[in-house]
Amino acid sequence: MIMVHHSLIKFVLSFQWHMECGSGLAASQSTQSIFMSGVMLGSFLVGGIGDKYGRFPAVIGCQLLCGVFGFISSFATSWVPYVVLRYVVCT
Repeated sequence: MIMVHHSLIKFVLSFQWHMECGSGLAASQSTQSIFMSGVMLGSFLVGGIGDKYGRFPAVIGCQLLCGVFGFISSFATSWVPYVVLRYVVCT
C-alpha cells in the first residue's frame, strides 16, 4: 500500500502540479512523513476517545472521517491542501 501511495504521489506532483523531479521526490517523501505523523497523533486521540465513548463509536467515527476527507483529498488542486487533507485522514 505504501509503495502504491508513494508512486501515485510522485506521479501527481510531477505531472499535474508541475513540480520538478528533485522537488517532487522531496515533496513525496515529506508527504509520507506528514501522513505517518497523522497516524501517530490519531492513535493517541482515538485511544482516548475509545476509552471515553467505547471502541465501536470511535472506530465508526474514524472510518467516516477517513472516507470523507479521503474523498475530498482526491479533489486537491495543489500540494498544501492535499497534505493537510491526508494528515486529517490519518488523524
